[in-house]
This record gives sequence, C-alpha cells and structure tokens, in this order.
Amino acid sequence: MGLVIAGVTLLVYLHLTSSLEEQALAQLSSYVQERGRHEQEVFERTERTQARLRRELLSALRTSDAARFDERFERHPDGVIRNAEGRLDGARHAQVWVGRDVTVHDDLRRRLVTAYDLVQRYGPGLEHRFINLYVSFPENALAYYWPSAPDWSTRVSPGLDIRGEEFFEVATPENDPSREVAWTGVYRDRYGPWMVSCETPVDIDGEHVATVGQDITLDSLLERTRTESLPGSHNLVFREDGRLIAHPELYAGYDDETRDLRIQSLDDLGLQETLRLARELPPGEHVAYNEVAEAYLGITRLEGPGWFFVTVSPEHLVSAPAEDLARVMLLLGALALLLEVLVFFFVLRRYVTQPLEALTAATEALARGERDAPLPVGRDDELGRLAAAFERTRDAVTTKEDELAAEAQARLASE
Repeated sequence: MGLVIAGVTLLVYLHLTSSLEEQALAQLSSYVQERGRHEQEVFERTERTQARLRRELLSALRTSDAARFDERFERHPDGVIRNAEGRLDGARHAQVWVGRDVTVHDDLRRRLVTAYDLVQRYGPGLEHRFINLYVSFPENALAYYWPSAPDWSTRVSPGLDIRGEEFFEVATPENDPSREVAWTGVYRDRYGPWMVSCETPVDIDGEHVATVGQDITLDSLLERTRTESLPGSHNLVFREDGRLIAHPELYAGYDDETRDLRIQSLDDLGLQETLRLARELPPGEHVAYNEVAEAYLGITRLEGPGWFFVTVSPEHLVSAPAEDLARVMLLLGALALLLEVLVFFFVLRRYVTQPLEALTAATEALARGERDAPLPVGRDDELGRLAAAFERTRDAVTTKEDELAAEAQARLASE
C-alpha cells in the first residue's frame, strides 16, 4: 500500500508540474499576443490612413493644375520657397518648403499645390491621432501640416536636402522595390519626442513622384515597454536587423540620444540568442526557451514596422508554482504514508499482537496450573480458531485432570 501511495504521489506530482508549466507558458503566449495587438494598433491605423491618402493624391493629380502656386507660395530671401507672407503660421496653415537650389518646373508646381490641398484638408482632422502629415518630393520639397512645430520651415537650414534623410530614403525605388509602406528606425526630433516615420511611396507610370509620410511619437510605447510587464519579467523591442528600440537597462533613460544600438555588436550572448530565436520562430508560435539566458521568451511581431515585441520571463518564474506544488504534494504524500503506517500499526496491534499476547499469557498460565486465563475465542479468523482449539485442549486437560483426581480419591477411599 505504501508503494501505491508513493507511486500515485509521484504521478500526480509529475502531471501537475507539467500542467502548471504549460499553463504558465500559455499565459505568457496570450499576454504577448494581446500586448502586441494593443501596441501595433497605431501602426496599423497609420498604414490604413496613408493608403487612403495615396489614393486621394493619385486621384487629385489626374485633374489638378498649378494655377494657385504663385498666389500661395513665394521664394524668400534665403532662396527657399515657403508659404507667402501672412500664411507662415504653421499652427493654422499647411506649409510648403522647397530647397533653395531646386528648379521649380510646372509639374512640380502642380504636385505641390495638390499636396498642399491634401494636407490642409486632412491634417486638422488627423491631429488628435498623429502629430503631422506631409508629402515629400524627389526634387527636395515638402508640403506638410505640423501644428506642434509651427516654425519648422523657417528654422530648418536652407541647405537641407531631405533626400539624404532616412524618412525619404526608405521609400525610394532602390530601398523599397516593393513600393509598399516603409518604416524608418527610431529617432529623436529636435522638437522633443522619440518618433518613427511611416512612408508610403506614390508612383505614376513607374516613376516616383511623391511620398506620403507621417511621424508617430513613441514615448508612450517606450514607457509602457519599460514599466508594464508580467511580474518579474521585462520587455524588449527590436527590429529584425537587430537594431534595439526598447530595453529596460540599455535604454534606461528618456534622454538616450540615438537608440541605435545593434544587438549583434553588444557583448550580451543572451540578447543575441533572443534575436536568433525571434528570427527563427515558426509562424503561429509565440514562446521559445533561451538556454543562454535561462528564460522563456514571449515573442510577437508588431504589424507595420515589423518589430519584435518580446517579454522575457526567467525560468524560475515559470517553474516556481510547480515547485511549490511539488513540495505540497510531497508533504501530503509523506503525511498519507505516515497515516498508513499508524493505521497499520494500530490494526496489527489490535488484531494480531494483542490476541497473540493473550494466547501466550493463557499458555503460561496453564503451565502454572491456572486454568481460567481469558482467551480471544470470539474472533472469526485464524487466531480465533487457534484460541478455540487451545481452549478445547485446556478444557480436555482440565477434564482429564479432574477424572484422574476423582479416580485417585476413590482408590484412597476404598483402601
């Protein structure tokens, strides 16, 4: 029976340990998927918005003209074309900026007027969701709506060439041959917030004529990544190329200037293994084990920029509930075994030891000539039958002794 209890305890322990670990990993998987859906919402919304704006821009370009260009815009003393005087208030009006060395031909004029109308019409309605809206051009020109940076067109260097900026380069045919939405890395603008830019190229007859763009602030995402996670765990965000976007220690403060660390260049084998596992994780799976870091990883992709959002949960956090339960199960198993031993001892003493002691005492009493020692004859088992047989023997001996005594007395009387 003891072996049965020990075996059952072991089986229950193994089953519950496995079940609790599976439950913990399922919770990690559910958490990271739900977290990913929440964090990627702004990126998905941006792509949907830009898809609509690209269609609007292409439609407008088919019928637009440059009739109002000279009325709205003018070349300023520094050589840059901006809004005309009286319309330079970027908090109220869309703005145009054309580099000082740009030759403004009729087609560019037409596209600038069309883009200006587009950002002026849609920019204010999108302001509560996005900080800006702009259309950039391969000729080194912009039409934009950015009320939180009203003086951008006058503060930026007249010699700026946007074609060398990442927000423009990511959507060129050379860097974006699919001509789908492209995303920049994370950067910090002079106006303060950490941002990422979403760029949607606009082509006509295979020629790149414009790019619809928006900058998305990441301060909230970065703060949530740093401060909101499962107990005892932490979060990471990084690109597939290894560029680290959010890390609780390497990017511990808001004022880290570049956020351009590459995981491959860091002396952190655990982090490098995390990058490898994220890249190689099969579709539909969201949990992997990092042997180097001794941690379980909840992994999901953020649609849009395609970043990896990873929750790192140390192995002991996953196994701790199972280990606690194992201790309880082992304790209960030990108590059950001890109870069985006590019950067995009680039964053995009451039903075996005590009857044998009574039988032994009766035998010794009979040897001393005492014939009335009690015997356990009421038992319906082997000991009861043995006591009954002993009692019959004792009675027979007593009867025989009585007969012999009577014969002796009779003989004495006859003499």
